[in-house]
Amino acid sequence: MSKCMSTPTQTPSMNLPTEKATATTSMNDIVREESVRKRRVLQDEQGEKMKKRHIQNLKDIGSKVEPGAVVTLYVDPRVASHARGVTAVVVACCKDTGGILACSPKGIIVNGTTRKEWWIASDGYKMQSLPGVVYSGLPPDLLLIQKAIIDGSFHPETHPKCTLGEAHQQSVGASSPCNHGKCGCKKGKCTARCGCLRKNVSCSSSCSCSGNCAINPKNDKNQKAVGKP
Repeated sequence: MSKCMSTPTQTPSMNLPTEKATATTSMNDIVREESVRKRRVLQDEQGEKMKKRHIQNLKDIGSKVEPGAVVTLYVDPRVASHARGVTAVVVACCKDTGGILACSPKGIIVNGTTRKEWWIASDGYKMQSLPGVVYSGLPPDLLLIQKAIIDGSFHPETHPKCTLGEAHQQSVGASSPCNHGKCGCKKGKCTARCGCLRKNVSCSSSCSCSGNCAINPKNDKNQKAVGKP
């Protein structure tokens, strides 16, 4: 009796579609990576252009500033309530960045924490007049300081020092510091029970959030210092 031998059925190969899909995916990955690379190169080029433009703007500002020039210093509303600009005279300046050392009627402006010299950035002041131009709004005591700076007889080492807040206090004629009150919130974040929020006033630098919390809508106004255009 012969034994029947069954012929195995040949099934169509499933490798071809899989290989085609893999090739398509690999090509998509290559195109995507190339697109990302080109985008990064473009972003780097734009960043370099913006950096060069910013450096040039700083140099343009620095070229216009001279020791003895009269400027108005911007006061951040978080530093003082009802803040307004402080008139000062440039003691020294940096031509590359436009930064200045300034002297107000109260004294040379210094850092509020370290009490060391404070170079005010180019966006922290507004030029009012050059050294050789008469500025009608210059107080008599600052006029004497300006003449000493121009003559080279001014000695910043021995001159009184003050913070911008103290200079602002004197400029407005206040008998006490023009500071904001502070809420009782802690850990750098205000809550719905924030005292400033309930009083409908902005948080200040004395608050735990330093006036930067998002829960108080009044803080949006703090982002622009008084006196800036």
